[in-house]
Amino acid sequence: MKPMNVKELVERMTLEEKIEMCSGVDFWHLKGIERLGIPSIMVSDGPHGLRKQADKADNLGINDSIQAVCFPTAAGTASSFNRALLRSLGETLGEECQAEHVAILLGPAVNIKRSPLCGRNFEYFSEDPYLAGEMAASYISGVQSKHVGTSIKHFAVNNQERRRMTVSAVTDERTLREIYFPAFEAAVKQAQPWTVMCSYNRINGVYSSENEWLLDQVLRRDWGFQGFVMTDWGAANDRVEGIKAGLELEMPSSGGVNSARIRKGVQEGRISEETLDRAVERILEIVFHYAENRDETAVFDRAADHEKAHQAALETMVLLKNEGALPLRKDQKIAFIGEFAEHPRYQGGGSSHINAYHVDGALEAVQGKADVIYAKGFDTEGDQLDETLLREAVAATKTAQVAVIFAGLPDSFESEGFDRKHLNLPRCQNRVIEAVSKAQPNTVVVLHNGSPVLMPWIGNVNAVLESYLGGEAVGQAQIDLLFGEANPCAKLAETFPLSLADTPCANYFPGGPLTVEYRESIYVGYRYFETFAKEKVRYPFGYGLSYTTFDVQAALDMCSLPAGLAKGEVSKTDTLNVTYDITNTGDVAGKETIQFYVQKPQGFLGKPSRELIRFAKTELLEPGEGESGILAIDFYALSSYDDSGITGHAFCYVLEEGTYTILAGTNVRNAKEIGSFALTETVVLEELSQQLAPRRHLERMTPKTNEDGTLVPIIQAAPVYLQHYSEDTCPQCADYTGDKGYKLDDVKRGIVSMDEFLAQLSDLDLCYIVKGEGMSSPKVTPGTAAAFGGLTPNLTYFGIPAGCCTDGPSGLRMDCGTNAFSLPGGTLLACTFNTSLNADLFEMEGIEMRNNHIESLLGPGMNIHRCPLNGRNFEYYSEDSVLAGYIGASSIAGAQSYGVYAYMKHFALNDQQINQNEMLCTWADEQAIREIYLRPFEISAKVGGCKAVMSSWNYIGNQWAGACNALLNGVLRGEWGFRGMVITDGFHFTDYMDSDIAIRNGCDLMLKNYDVATNHLTDTTSATSVKAMRQACKNIMYTVVNSRVYDPANTVSTPIWRTAMIVVNVLLAVLLVVLEVLTFKSYKKKKAQ
Repeated sequence: MKPMNVKELVERMTLEEKIEMCSGVDFWHLKGIERLGIPSIMVSDGPHGLRKQADKADNLGINDSIQAVCFPTAAGTASSFNRALLRSLGETLGEECQAEHVAILLGPAVNIKRSPLCGRNFEYFSEDPYLAGEMAASYISGVQSKHVGTSIKHFAVNNQERRRMTVSAVTDERTLREIYFPAFEAAVKQAQPWTVMCSYNRINGVYSSENEWLLDQVLRRDWGFQGFVMTDWGAANDRVEGIKAGLELEMPSSGGVNSARIRKGVQEGRISEETLDRAVERILEIVFHYAENRDETAVFDRAADHEKAHQAALETMVLLKNEGALPLRKDQKIAFIGEFAEHPRYQGGGSSHINAYHVDGALEAVQGKADVIYAKGFDTEGDQLDETLLREAVAATKTAQVAVIFAGLPDSFESEGFDRKHLNLPRCQNRVIEAVSKAQPNTVVVLHNGSPVLMPWIGNVNAVLESYLGGEAVGQAQIDLLFGEANPCAKLAETFPLSLADTPCANYFPGGPLTVEYRESIYVGYRYFETFAKEKVRYPFGYGLSYTTFDVQAALDMCSLPAGLAKGEVSKTDTLNVTYDITNTGDVAGKETIQFYVQKPQGFLGKPSRELIRFAKTELLEPGEGESGILAIDFYALSSYDDSGITGHAFCYVLEEGTYTILAGTNVRNAKEIGSFALTETVVLEELSQQLAPRRHLERMTPKTNEDGTLVPIIQAAPVYLQHYSEDTCPQCADYTGDKGYKLDDVKRGIVSMDEFLAQLSDLDLCYIVKGEGMSSPKVTPGTAAAFGGLTPNLTYFGIPAGCCTDGPSGLRMDCGTNAFSLPGGTLLACTFNTSLNADLFEMEGIEMRNNHIESLLGPGMNIHRCPLNGRNFEYYSEDSVLAGYIGASSIAGAQSYGVYAYMKHFALNDQQINQNEMLCTWADEQAIREIYLRPFEISAKVGGCKAVMSSWNYIGNQWAGACNALLNGVLRGEWGFRGMVITDGFHFTDYMDSDIAIRNGCDLMLKNYDVATNHLTDTTSATSVKAMRQACKNIMYTVVNSRVYDPANTVSTPIWRTAMIVVNVLLAVLLVVLEVLTFKSYKKKKAQ
């Protein structure tokens, strides 16, 4: 392609074309403009493989992605401490992207591992910002060397999954600059990623997507970023403010909603066309960079890349313990215990989930190498101890010389979308490890997990190999390392604590409904443990064993210190040098990593005892072979940020006066002093200004020095923000007109639109509509399930009635002594195979509802009879999705014919009772989801004209069904054309159900029986929340105005005999079916005789 002059191109674009360039055209593509020769480019999820979706797009997993190679996740690749490995991995992924016409790979993810509980830690590199930044820069350089872009994410302070879309991370500015920014800064300065992806969350009250200081001042002006900024999927808050702040691209498409807002912003002068031009130019520079460097010869060689995944995995597994059991010998009889030996967990869940080309399990890989007996030991899908499997495991162990247990965390324990609740392995696995290690002293444990686990059995086992999530070649790599065909060389990129309570943010993670407070400040991971609690560590940062030994020597080159250092004459770009010499003193080839740390003077600021400043990894050294090197360390790496002015230099990076000690070793704990230098006065390296300090009181951790020189943590107040918002920097909310005199009946009669009606309602009015009121509300029929709509005087003034819903579906549940007909259960109704009979029956139920002033019925239950053990099968129709769909559709249509509406439930994949409201993650392939579990709902929506849906408690994959945009908006509304309201199931049993997230993702009404923190909207003022509430209220009011409320005949009497006759007809139909079955069986028996 001929190089394009982007500025000239933008001058030729219409305003509409410019606006549309700032939004995706669909889920994965940027818009192209054919008349101007602007191509449409594709972005795709990563970062440890190519998750390119070939057909319909989602971030749920309903639709498959193409078959690709799954490499080890970041938790493992960071443990390699190998920049060259990350560069090579990036080059491979870049080549794959070129072959698959993908312009930008969405990764790497460089958020800090603040807590081991974060469900997405497997995708993040480290608790240390320097290591994370070095790994990210190498990866980015590799990908972009193939003229494919990256999107470093999630900028910034996105360190938990719970409430990640709405929570405000409250932290002091020093912590931002020393912990949460440096990994991004290093990657931008060293590798210039084509794009940066902003995070969902707020930082000290300001959404990342519209934070001008974050996206423009820090990212572009301070760090020199040259690409464009894009949202995470759905992370745009106020689109106009976002563009003004430096957020160029919104993904995915908003369906024109935000384009209209940008257009209006330009017309009203809230955003200049010059600002819009600048955003478009930045996007087009990247578009043409890719288009002009397309490599049509690129090939995605999956077999070759699988071997690269194997080689990468060898450097990502950490040998934590070895008392002689490893390496294994091929002449030994070995027992492999644990289902992960056969079916390893090799990747995490969520947007990074790869459709793997070929997965190697250890059991498969060991074939032909040794005499191995296998016992399953435990089920990896749950946490129920199977005594039979346990006995089989112990029996197998007793016949072997060595037992290798393949243990780890199930997908349901950690994933994108939710955080862990503890650090334990499943109890059943711990029991198996205890029993096997008691029977066999030579027990080896091989772990599969994305973040640290507790090891109560550690004293009873001989060896532990931490595999992390090692990619699709994990099994082959494990066998190579276990048998000594490769030598472990990885080091922990995070601390393994003795208990969750010992971690620095244990009392503050994951925070409350609105905020999470980072009170531990800069004392994250080893910075906390090495300063205050060395004894609380199982394995320290940087730790890892080898099958060989090394002699490691290092020194600070005093001659490299700047001449004027003692006088404070030093800049942030000045450097000092350290030297190292590493020799393999053992019997086998291996690699070693040397790590350099700094111990700064405590001074006024207080500082961690050790901070990583450099590292180097050797090539493969044969026995007796050595490697030497020199590393330069800039003084900026030794500085600290003063966010209070306590040093006399507020908002500056400073070198406080005192002694700076350089240490070197092979982990943070064994690093020894190699030299030091002293400053006689404090030196300012960089002057900045206060921008992101907390807007309210925040307490933070800081060290206090005891008389004996030890440090203890104390709590002090962090500096608060000294400036204030101006009116023009506040997010613009959805238009609010105030009272125009419109009533809801005016919408019914076509006098005004629903949007015009809803524009009269205040934010508080919207909150009351979407929240509803709990069971037995006095404002509706006594004893029913919930009330919604006109529950306040103001809503009643606008003509909004109080709606009533009741439990069903086999009759009306009114817990007030009122009698109601009890109808046959769902299974019995399906046995009739008679849709007209079911329609008649639910017509009568509709009439009964009208007579009791009830608008909606919580039923029918449309879930599938997946297993006969499901305790609620009596309420569901069938194991057949088509039968269930048509019986349900006829029932819904029957009820709705009398002006009431029925909620088809539980949407979706709610096919068991055990753990259903305890973050149960249901995993299924797309074909099964669509053909079996969604089909009854689809038929009822399309054929039955269903106007109401109840979501389910469970997760689908790693997303709660009640807040799943792909399910509720993508499938239900987008594909099926559903127009109506979605309600949650009972919103009082769990803490993972979240109103703020639900309302943004297609759920309209919270079924609230009791008040709990999460069933109240906490964000009621932001533009995104108001927009979501207005859309939810529109869906609710649409359903209301199409109900019995506006029917002149609100009561219709039905003779009792008619309802009774329908019930009798149902029972007779079932009896007839049974008789036919018996007759047929008798006929077959006679024929056989």
